[in-house]
Amino acid sequence: MRRRRTRMVKTISKRMISSAVVASLIFGGYCLIVKKNVASNDNKYEAEIDVSSLSIDANVKNSGKKIFSNIDDSTSETEISTEEVSEETYDDNGREHDLIGKSAITSVDVIESGVVRITFSEVEGANEYDIYASKDRNQEYKYIGSTSDLEFVDENAPVNKYTYYRIKAKDDSNTGKFSDAVKILPLGVAKHIETRTINSKGIAINWEDIKGAHGYIVLRAGKSTGTYKTIADVKDSSYVDENVAKGKAYYYKIIAYSNSSVMQGQSSRSKEGIALRNPVINEISNVDGSKELDVRWEKVRGADSYMVYRLTEDNRYKAIASVDGNKNHFVDKDREGGKVYSYRVVAYDKFGGKSSASDEVKQMAIDADKKMVALTYDDGPAKYTPLVLDACEKYDAHVTFFVIGRQIDGFSDYIVRENELGCEIGNHTWDHELYKYLSHSEIAREVEKVDEALYDLIGEETTVTRPPGGGIDSSDLKRSKHPIILWDVDTLDWKTKNTRKTVKAAIKGAYDGGIILMHDLHESTAKGADEIMKALKDDGYQLVTVSEMAAYRGGLKNDKKYFSIEK
Repeated sequence: MRRRRTRMVKTISKRMISSAVVASLIFGGYCLIVKKNVASNDNKYEAEIDVSSLSIDANVKNSGKKIFSNIDDSTSETEISTEEVSEETYDDNGREHDLIGKSAITSVDVIESGVVRITFSEVEGANEYDIYASKDRNQEYKYIGSTSDLEFVDENAPVNKYTYYRIKAKDDSNTGKFSDAVKILPLGVAKHIETRTINSKGIAINWEDIKGAHGYIVLRAGKSTGTYKTIADVKDSSYVDENVAKGKAYYYKIIAYSNSSVMQGQSSRSKEGIALRNPVINEISNVDGSKELDVRWEKVRGADSYMVYRLTEDNRYKAIASVDGNKNHFVDKDREGGKVYSYRVVAYDKFGGKSSASDEVKQMAIDADKKMVALTYDDGPAKYTPLVLDACEKYDAHVTFFVIGRQIDGFSDYIVRENELGCEIGNHTWDHELYKYLSHSEIAREVEKVDEALYDLIGEETTVTRPPGGGIDSSDLKRSKHPIILWDVDTLDWKTKNTRKTVKAAIKGAYDGGIILMHDLHESTAKGADEIMKALKDDGYQLVTVSEMAAYRGGLKNDKKYFSIEK
């Protein structure tokens, strides 16, 4: 390739240069040409010499000074011309071309660990771009690839080290000049990301510090393949996401960045985080084993383990068992029969994060070898029912309430409390009509309506029935939805309405396996509950429900009626 020049000539008188015949040098944007008439056998001619190896005095500016130090002076006249170089070129075949322009890098971005995307401007006439990289601005740039697009992806970019990039545009015959260099320092990817629940606060995210990072962008999505949105810009390698719903999974990514525009991080892999919801104890069974309480709860998504806590005598909760996350129950053994115990459960994730504790749930342990008696109360709920409930709570007593359906709505809070205290709610029909005046279908409907109302209120139906007045014939018994529970100790409280007589009758009539009849709608009966329960507990009785007693003594059958439940 040769350059075509446009001349601008200046003639300068100078002493003859004996050894130089013609010299040319590209200096800045000009070509300096030295010409001399050379005599050889009296014939004059012009000659060219290569002065590329000659040394130049940088202070010479078209003066008469000596400018080539290795050229000898002579008495010849020298003409020095300065010629501007045009931007047009031509090839060896004489075809002219415009010089290919210079591209400019417009962005350099880290898209993942060790992968950098370079974008650059288009050059008119260019059909391909060569990409060069160097670890130092002033060192050699190595060719790393070509592309016909206006972006290039370097998949081998070093992490935590500066890389300089330059671009050359080219067409079929020409290659343009290097673009200006642009550098980037790809920061490392966030690793060892951990997520854990912090009680009711939310999800804590932690990761390893990244060398060179001045901060981190935290992104979140609702699913691993979803759209990640920025939720925080933090300086430390941790963040607590408080805007979460318990039990829902969230996915997080971390991007490190530097205050320098040439330092960029790449997105980490996504990490699941779940704000552990509080465990819910849905049952504590006291009928699966003597002196045992089987604590059961709903499984918590994301839980790696559970801790079971029991209330101590000094009114503090103490951890009594750690349970694997794949299980959702624990059997507390060797409990004292007739005593009520309180439990709570906490869920833990694998990084030590934990939920808040479950609500407190209580249950009485039962010793199959210890005597027990069932206190039963009919015709409630009523105005004085809370007096009986207060005594139950005070003395760790479970009793059975045979409720009338039409009174449930007016005293619903009492029903809820009965259930929470572990008492049994039995069916005493909707309108308290004697069976002998009703058809089979009417009896069935009387019982069914009570169960429907209770299910709507507490989520449970009754499992035992007491017919009004205790009357039931064999035909109705066969059709009964539930076992029929009668009594063998009648305190006659409904007749005497005298607290002293009711208390005396209950205490005197009690025996192991006995079922005692009373009515909580009477104030006199309700007032005697505290004294009755205290006396029976002092005498060594476990105060249990009908069904609890039956569980240790052969169970109950639907087509049977029971006056007592003895060993």
